[in-house]
Amino acid sequence: MLDHPTTGALLDLDQPVGVLAVNVLHLIDQPGTVVGRLMQRLAGGSVLVASHLTAEHRPREIATLVELVAPIGIAWVPRSRTEVQALFTGLTLAEPGLVDPAGWRPDVDEPLPGPGEGFILAGIGRTTPDRHPCRRDRA
Repeated sequence: MLDHPTTGALLDLDQPVGVLAVNVLHLIDQPGTVVGRLMQRLAGGSVLVASHLTAEHRPREIATLVELVAPIGIAWVPRSRTEVQALFTGLTLAEPGLVDPAGWRPDVDEPLPGPGEGFILAGIGRTTPDRHPCRRDRA
């Protein structure tokens, strides 16, 4: 993806880049590998915004949803908090950390899901500003 000519024409990969991986990682067989390879190639100060389906707090409901979408070819893979947290390996998580997406808008007058209520985890992680990307063309 990063080596595609269109990507090179649109993005300066020597500058920080924002990656939005929102509601897609639970569709990928090995999201940690994909995210790790992608973030490794980006300049220091790049940001990953990610959300992921989890069944930790509502296993029956999520199992039902997974079963409902399977016949139409959608393979959702809910993961544990530990597995989702691992997607941010090597990144510094911004506050409030890995939380229900509503936790990123505490100023909204809607009740936030309490512990054990949510089914999505969301976080924002940043690479260290002084990190140099691992680029194939520099190897």
